[in-house]
Amino acid sequence: MKKAFVVAMVMALSGFLSFNSYAKELKIGVTDIFKVFDEYDKTKEFDKVLEAQKNSEEAKLESKRKVMQDAEAKLALLKPEEQESERANLAKMELDLREAARKAVAAMQKQRDDKMQEIVKDINDAVADYAKQKAFDLIINKNALVYGADSLDVTADVIGAVNQSYRAKNTSKTK
Repeated sequence: MKKAFVVAMVMALSGFLSFNSYAKELKIGVTDIFKVFDEYDKTKEFDKVLEAQKNSEEAKLESKRKVMQDAEAKLALLKPEEQESERANLAKMELDLREAARKAVAAMQKQRDDKMQEIVKDINDAVADYAKQKAFDLIINKNALVYGADSLDVTADVIGAVNQSYRAKNTSKTK
């Protein structure tokens, strides 16, 4: 019985040791996805486009507000029967202004959401490509990590990879 136990222990120990010798060491990287997002050229370009659109829409709305203010200023100069008609016109202008503002905000929000999904997909694809090229087994979002050694941080490399990929796509589209 002792002999069987010793043989079983030796076999188990040799199996454990051989399993450990075949286990490979994982290559793990950490990246700050928010930093990659902020430093991505496509994000920066879209921010500029969105800001220009916002300024354009605000200018249009401000022009409509100015027309309303001018009409309100002239209201006191009108005859009482004309004032009533003009007040109804002003009320309609105000509703139109609110609706135009609501539509502008909704359109910009939809455009922003669509572009953000596109940007996130680009970043995820670039991280996956980078991981495959550099033989990483795992890349973790730094913001979901309690601790990771600085030597694991590949954020700068990922930013370079995602921007390089974006520039290559844009160069091929312009040719």
